[in-house]
Amino acid sequence: ADLNVNAVLLPPEVWADKPYSAKCDVWSLGCVIYELTALKPPFLASNMNELYTKVTKGKYPEIPKHFSQDLAKMISYCLNVNPSSRPSPSELLNMPAFNGGKV
Repeated sequence: ADLNVNAVLLPPEVWADKPYSAKCDVWSLGCVIYELTALKPPFLASNMNELYTKVTKGKYPEIPKHFSQDLAKMISYCLNVNPSSRPSPSELLNMPAFNGGKV
């Protein structure tokens, strides 16, 4: 079944119908960066129920090993199921994966 591409970018709090904030955008950015590295979304599913389960658990395959550990860490911070634990955009820019803010 074809899933709505936008559904793949939705963070756990949206799936759970809880209040959401700008940290939702950080989650979505993490999904996009993951897909740019792995060439597939972090959460693959054949139906919406399966997608919901995977997103709310926050478990996804590692990115390919030829990418830096700094990038893998940054993605994991973005894809944290707890929105308050996700970095802010300015914190992201200061991470080593973004050259410590010297992009």
